[in-house]
Amino acid sequence: CRKNCGSAVKKYDLVLIAVVLLAAAIFLGNRIIAGNQGSHLYAQVVMGREVIDELPLDTPIVKTYKTDEGYNTIVIEAGKCQISEADCFNQICVNSSAISKAGESIVCMPHKIAVTLVEGE
Repeated sequence: CRKNCGSAVKKYDLVLIAVVLLAAAIFLGNRIIAGNQGSHLYAQVVMGREVIDELPLDTPIVKTYKTDEGYNTIVIEAGKCQISEADCFNQICVNSSAISKAGESIVCMPHKIAVTLVEGE
């Protein structure tokens, strides 16, 4: 065993590493598949502290919301949501990237509007 023990341990280590990597890949694959099939995302539109609308992310829509301060146009297309147009002075909401994952938000501070993606049924 003195001559071959080192190489035998290395072989078993490689097998163990391969099994752990395979298990991790299966777990992550199942999470991705389950995440895409089981959850439905929708955009929750909040003005001030009040939820004023909920828009499903799987239906294309263009909708404009008017406030005392101005307006924001929200576009949902191809599973993504963005504010495409607003008359606020800084245009941060318009220049924000489209959102597509639960928990992501776009906020227009001057108009006190926030759009957050949430999971639901």
